[in-house]
Amino acid sequence: MIHMLDRIKKYIHEAHDEVILWKRWDIKYKSLFYRDCAWRLYPFTHKYYFEGNPSFLHEYKNIADMQRHPLIMLRDGLVPLISFFVENYKPPENFQSIFLVPKRFENIIPKAWFPYVATYEFEYPTLKGRKPEVIYINGMGVSYTFWKKSIDEVVDNLLGKVPKGSKVEFLLPVRERSVFLLVDETKYISELLRKIYQKFDKDVVLHSSHDKILDIKFNKNSAFCDLEDSPYIIGDNYLHHVLCNENSAYIDAQKLDKNNALVYPLSLHHNVVIREIDSSENQFQDIAFRIKKNRVDTDFLNQKFHKAIKDMVVEGFIKF
Repeated sequence: MIHMLDRIKKYIHEAHDEVILWKRWDIKYKSLFYRDCAWRLYPFTHKYYFEGNPSFLHEYKNIADMQRHPLIMLRDGLVPLISFFVENYKPPENFQSIFLVPKRFENIIPKAWFPYVATYEFEYPTLKGRKPEVIYINGMGVSYTFWKKSIDEVVDNLLGKVPKGSKVEFLLPVRERSVFLLVDETKYISELLRKIYQKFDKDVVLHSSHDKILDIKFNKNSAFCDLEDSPYIIGDNYLHHVLCNENSAYIDAQKLDKNNALVYPLSLHHNVVIREIDSSENQFQDIAFRIKKNRVDTDFLNQKFHKAIKDMVVEGFIKF
């Protein structure tokens, strides 16, 4: 039997246009509702190229469609991943693909999927020895950002992160809707903006147009951080890659153990690190049982499902 990392290495080295979703013209979305939801989260959901095939679950019609691709690097966050694995708690017979999932979510993967799953995380440029001129803070002023902290707490936490003397620019696309069309998010963004202008220097810069953020000429002597660590819908944020490409340092970067791992460059300044899944701690059965016990429909487009996941996150039941 070929070792998991050897299989992944082979797939990456032999990747061609027909197995890279980024190059396909015939994407079979699970439904247009999912596609539209991803568009409302632009530019964080913008596509990018890597032979590991970074993509979202909704970009595949079904599991059969997924098997057109030997390797799929899932960019989804906690909620869609739990939705998928509860609905598909074991893979179909003779499943051929390998999923790469964000390492922080490896404990929510059903054990039946372990032979078909590896993990990934990113190695970012660090602040060590640097005095950045500009700090870019990226995120959205929507309900998901404030699952665990209030708006006041989020802004105060940012104040503690920003190095003194650095100019601050917010990459904060303003949208009235995020995941659900019927949920108005404006109360969050209006209060967030009020707190930002109240607590940050008056010279803070706000970039709020979702379709113009990628046109910004980013300062190469810069650093960035997230508005808040809230990977509930998206686990792989495109803006991180854009900023790393400019050698912007990630304020929250962690030193990664790269022993027994595959490491591939995504730019001159950052890498993706792929490892086998760690099966020592697993929460899937407990999470799935609680969802089933409460008779919650696990469709990602069900608001009650999001509420159920939020409750488990807030009380510390789900750890990541």
